[in-house]
Amino acid sequence: MKEYATRLMNPDVDVNKLAPEIQTALMVAHTPLTDAQQKVFDKCMTQDTCETGTGKYYLAIVDDQVNTYYSVSRAETTAYAIKTGAIAKISYNTVNMNVQQYLSNFRTAIGQKADLIVSNFGGLGNQAGQVIAQAKAAGIPMTNGVATLSEDVMSKLSVQFSANLCDMWANGAQSIADKLEEEGKPLTYSLFTGPAGNAYAAFWQPCAEKALDEAGMKKVYTGNTEWTPQGTVKAAAALRASGKKPSLIAYDTFPENFMQAYIDAGDKDMPAFALTGASDIGTAKAYKDAQDAGLAPIVFVSPNNTWLSSIELSINLAIKDGKGPSSTKIDWPVNFSDFEQFVPQFDLTQNNFAFLGSPLSAEEQAAALKQ
Repeated sequence: MKEYATRLMNPDVDVNKLAPEIQTALMVAHTPLTDAQQKVFDKCMTQDTCETGTGKYYLAIVDDQVNTYYSVSRAETTAYAIKTGAIAKISYNTVNMNVQQYLSNFRTAIGQKADLIVSNFGGLGNQAGQVIAQAKAAGIPMTNGVATLSEDVMSKLSVQFSANLCDMWANGAQSIADKLEEEGKPLTYSLFTGPAGNAYAAFWQPCAEKALDEAGMKKVYTGNTEWTPQGTVKAAAALRASGKKPSLIAYDTFPENFMQAYIDAGDKDMPAFALTGASDIGTAKAYKDAQDAGLAPIVFVSPNNTWLSSIELSINLAIKDGKGPSSTKIDWPVNFSDFEQFVPQFDLTQNNFAFLGSPLSAEEQAAALKQ
């Protein structure tokens, strides 16, 4: 299991202390699909509803955004579901930050007698309290995915799952500040996220700000990228035009469009990056490009989190099978690592949007990213 955690870019986690649901998730997620299962996976990647030919449960994947992260997360959840042999049917319903349609899709899944519902909750999770309660009342176990939600919503869950980003910032901010100081950089930072008001940033940004401020750093800029390449290019241009020049960009997904803006401009004063979310092959390529251009990129990276819905499904399956939960609060400890140590393990011939540390094969990620 230690090897699996390292592949997920979480080398320091004590796997022996993990909840049994996470240990199961680690092992199942890293077990390759059989040839027969691969055919089912390929079919499911092209359909809104698919039958697996095994199991007895109906799994509804209900999500609130359309982007590459959600495509890969959906594929990981699908692969995991197929590997368990417990899921007979999988349906997919995804909207792009439309609250009413997102909640309606939840209610549809409940009405269609789904046995299990998985959602990342990353964008609109804090608006999902009522449908979470309705799902539980219908006998559907509910666990949060990648996002730690507001207290009132978390209290409605069957299990409160946490990959605690606040702990990550509390443990890592001083080391980040020390590294910047060693490099002779001023202790200034900026905060970026995707859509304004998203549930993911509502949790991590206050924690990051508190930890960085306590480490002696000063916030000089905030911005939004919509979590799209186009939005990030625009945000990077606005930041450079502002003249603020933060030494650190704290962001919650891949930074290559930020990095490319500095590479293209020949600007050797590229800020460091602390990433509170998944990184992709484009991040690794931009890192190498920056080095080739004579820049000295500094990237502090958090573990892969596209796979967290597999933990969510593992917990919910244990409950549905009457074997869990092992606790009503389950943690996947996470910490920052120096990105440079991971670069040699990545296949830079993959699609730029393939996520680093994903348990999926390169071919499986490619199939996911076509959707």
